[in-house]
Amino acid sequence: MFYLLCGLNLPAQTVVYGIPTSKAQEKLIDEFIEVSQFKKALLQAASIKVSVLAMTANQTRKDSITQEDVTGILKEIYNDYNYKEKYYTEFATVTEKQLASLIKFYKENASLSKEGQYIFCPVNLFHNLDNDIQHATKSVLENKNKK
Repeated sequence: MFYLLCGLNLPAQTVVYGIPTSKAQEKLIDEFIEVSQFKKALLQAASIKVSVLAMTANQTRKDSITQEDVTGILKEIYNDYNYKEKYYTEFATVTEKQLASLIKFYKENASLSKEGQYIFCPVNLFHNLDNDIQHATKSVLENKNKK
């Protein structure tokens, strides 16, 4: 069955995976994201990664990735990581008790999240972010090589 499905040329789709979250868990995830400045930190990490990739590409070929390209990649990433359901899926395995502890920790240590520099992040989410950035950057370079 697996090989049959892999052989089909199905269009790429976003698939929501994982266990469902309760309303109470979603409320805690929302609060955690707010008090920890999670999205801000994640997008800062994306900005740094895209800038490093652009500098590396531009060392080989001047203006391989322009500032306009960087802005476009970051807009794409922002749009992909700016909806709650993505975080609900990624934090679904964190219990309500654990979420409450994380919220308390960030509230008691507000300076950690003030600049969005220290976050608790599921490995899958960070891995997916890295893959999305790599793919977007590769796409920009491939399009420029076609010209």
